[in-house]
Amino acid sequence: MEEQRRPPEGQRQREELNQEIANFIADIIYEYISSRLGKKLVECYIDVRFNGFSVEVSVDIGASPLVGEEELSKIADEASELGIAVADMVKEGLNLGVDKRRVLREALRRLKGVQEDSDNYT
Repeated sequence: MEEQRRPPEGQRQREELNQEIANFIADIIYEYISSRLGKKLVECYIDVRFNGFSVEVSVDIGASPLVGEEELSKIADEASELGIAVADMVKEGLNLGVDKRRVLREALRRLKGVQEDSDNYT
């Protein structure tokens, strides 16, 4: 009988923490999307993955036919950027137990600041 190998304790804890962080980021992204679309939101797929020291966020949104594809694409792009901003906040030491709405507001404020800075260079 072959023995099943379990990952080392440290690796398992790291994977659990990464999953907890991914769920936290996905919850905030969902909050953002649902606040933007309200009852027009039909479905939402959010994938948060860690790749070494970086995070990849992909968002796919299904909404009422009243919402144009261009608007959906814009909201999905904004939501992905938001997820990366939240991941940066977590790296900076954000406690996952804080109010998610407060985190959402702070991440949006940071994104707005980045956008204003980039507008100054164009």
